[in-house]
Amino acid sequence: MSAVDDFASALARESAADPDPASLPTRLARAAVRALPVQGAGITLAQDEPVGRLPVGASDPTAALAERLQFTAGDGPCLTSSRLGQPVFSDEEDAGKRWPAFVDALVTRTPYRAVASLPLFDRGDPFASLDLYLDDPSGLRALDVFDVVSLASLVADALVTQVGLAAAFGGGDRSPGVSDRLSVWQVIGLLATRGDTDSDTALSRLRAYAFGRDETVDDVAAAVSAGRLDPERVLQGDPV
Repeated sequence: MSAVDDFASALARESAADPDPASLPTRLARAAVRALPVQGAGITLAQDEPVGRLPVGASDPTAALAERLQFTAGDGPCLTSSRLGQPVFSDEEDAGKRWPAFVDALVTRTPYRAVASLPLFDRGDPFASLDLYLDDPSGLRALDVFDVVSLASLVADALVTQVGLAAAFGGGDRSPGVSDRLSVWQVIGLLATRGDTDSDTALSRLRAYAFGRDETVDDVAAAVSAGRLDPERVLQGDPV
């Protein structure tokens, strides 16, 4: 099977286990790891407000930490690839010269020693990035460029078509469903970075808070986005 076939099969299994649209970025990241010779993957929105530049999904806790480290450092391969609209392949030595603060934290706190970052496009405009993490820098040479670019395109298509991001990123009118989904992803990323945790845990806390108030996840996320609800209350599990 090709990497694209492996990705499609892995995504189908992930989606069968958890079909919630809120967890789509995480499912996509996990499927990418199953399809490619990489050890971690993450997805970061790379837009100006109101969507925000936030990590929204990762294949596992270590990849989630790597995504948060980029956010904390304020720069890294994901933002560079989105800004340039081009793939970025960087081992530890090269990355250390380009993003020293990020790489110093990365090599100290994770086993990753190389990153491949692919911009995700909606109608020609980059709106996010897919980051692929490798433990061995020599693994970059083993990556098939066609495979990683093809998978990035599938990831972008899933985010755009399954949730309707085209209307939001393409400048068209936003439907309520699109705005709700973007708010949920933004808040998941916000909770993950504020709570120094992964997107799975952030989503679980968001769901628990919503359940405790007999509200939907979309309603709670919208309240956080609008400033009506302190995200710390969600992190602390305080529904009162």
